[in-house]
Amino acid sequence: MKLSEGGIIGVIGGIITVIGVILPWGTAYLTFNLQFYDVSGMQATEGVVVLLCAIGGIALISIRKEGTALGSVGLGALALVICTYVIVTILNFPGGYILFGNLDVQESIGIGLILAVIGSFVLMLGGTFAYTDAKNMMQTQPAIVSPSNVPPNQPPQGSLP
Repeated sequence: MKLSEGGIIGVIGGIITVIGVILPWGTAYLTFNLQFYDVSGMQATEGVVVLLCAIGGIALISIRKEGTALGSVGLGALALVICTYVIVTILNFPGGYILFGNLDVQESIGIGLILAVIGSFVLMLGGTFAYTDAKNMMQTQPAIVSPSNVPPNQPPQGSLP
């Protein structure tokens, strides 16, 4: 069976998140030696957790059930919260507190962190759509009647396995 439209959206969001984790999350300019440094999400614990959330979200959406789709929504939300925390931390701690200790640096948010935020949101959105698709699919399937549920003098109604 193929993925639903919501599942495809969620998988695309997970892939965008994975790409975002690999790309730079921040760029720092060290004023004491006049050099630029890029820090990817893979170099931070937060980035590794976001990567695991994205991979887990992709896996859960691929199962195509209601509960697993909700799990992908939760993982997407967790990744989004972590990325938002990193952005707020970078913006609120001038001087490189997070990336380079207490050195004299100037930081900026990298493209990878922005992609990770967008991808996490799309993963969460796709998981929501996949949940709706799975729920609708379960409601439209005909009920299967087993012979043990049918009274003895009535023929079974519906389809038999």
